[in-house]
Amino acid sequence: MESEQDQKLFELLFTQMVVSLNEAAMMQMGKIVNPDAGKAGKNLAQARGTIDLLRMLQDKTKGNLNEREQNLLEQSVGNLQMNFVYEQDQSRKEKTESRESTASQEGGSAGGSEPEQQEEAKAADSDQDTDSDPEENAPGSGQSESDVFPPGNWPGQEN
Repeated sequence: MESEQDQKLFELLFTQMVVSLNEAAMMQMGKIVNPDAGKAGKNLAQARGTIDLLRMLQDKTKGNLNEREQNLLEQSVGNLQMNFVYEQDQSRKEKTESRESTASQEGGSAGGSEPEQQEEAKAADSDQDTDSDPEENAPGSGQSESDVFPPGNWPGQEN
């Protein structure tokens, strides 16, 4: 059996691990500055992987955590998932705006009519849907959360 001192140490180490993974995911979503790079960068595929690590940890430790550890893990996963969905939506909006801007600039210089420009934009959108970009297969991409992330403790889902 573990001593009380070991239990306190393990709780501290568990907390440190969850906070570290939470911070990593926030950096990967561009929410906080990466101290090594000196700037914020965004890699949603990596963020999704980090969130999945925390979800796996949540699943594998179910019933073995004290209340404080369980609350920390649940709040971290929930907060990260909501931030991920927001960042995914922002990325999709930025891509759409960029395509529309490019299409209008190309259409304007070529002298194409508005219906032709709209057809070109639709074609560009359908081309984008076939990309293998992992960010395209995340919440907000037209797929449901359960298609992208296996059933888990997403906000609003039952355990």
